Amino acid sequence: MPIVTVKRFVQIFPQGGRTHYSIRRRDHGSFQLYHDDPFAGIPQPYEFDYRQISGRFADVPSAEAELLRMYPDLKIDV
Repeated sequence: MPIVTVKRFVQIFPQGGRTHYSIRRRDHGSFQLYHDDPFAGIPQPYEFDYRQISGRFADVPSAEAELLRMYPDLKIDV
């Protein structure tokens, strides 16, 4: 079973631009936080890579609480 995105968030910068974060379910059932596009706008082959930014959580509410603690200005991406 692959890693699946279960919830996605967006951070919009006052000066313009945006970046995305997500909560993903790992193949064994735990959840982990990711910065989906930390290198966006850099014209390099790794521009669309993602980065893990947390340990693992047992459930989505715990993961979401930690993500919002680290980045309180995130909004749910619809």
